[in-house]
Amino acid sequence: MTARLPILLVPALFLFAGNAAAAPNKAAQPDIRALFNQFAISAAAANKCSNPSQDTISHFNANFRLVAMATSKEIAKQHPDADQKQIAEAMKQQSSILTKKVFDMVAEKGCKDPAVAGLVQRFDMQAKWDPRKQAAASTAQKDKAEKK
Repeated sequence: MTARLPILLVPALFLFAGNAAAAPNKAAQPDIRALFNQFAISAAAANKCSNPSQDTISHFNANFRLVAMATSKEIAKQHPDADQKQIAEAMKQQSSILTKKVFDMVAEKGCKDPAVAGLVQRFDMQAKWDPRKQAAASTAQKDKAEKK
């Protein structure tokens, strides 16, 4: 019988595990958990300080779902003792913690604070992000590098 990873340990691993396994010759890839955190905090800021269109919200949510799925896979790969329910709960808890911090910051500093305004701008950028274009550009770069 395999011991289950305690649910309280998963958020800590979620936060502190890094991309230490990246090959030295390979360009460092952004840590998917950091990207998940960025999506969570920008969503919280936009929730309090913006009135995005339904189309913008839909695009953002679609991109956030992609990031969340990739985050879940990465956590599962790095922590095979954690089951999907534990991972989902840890991600939900992480998002809630970050949302509360942003809501507290907005309550203290207001929506016009440069840091808060930057998070709202990030929300808009994340809504406009097209992962398909990024994947195509990455493939083109690899092809170009291989030809050299």
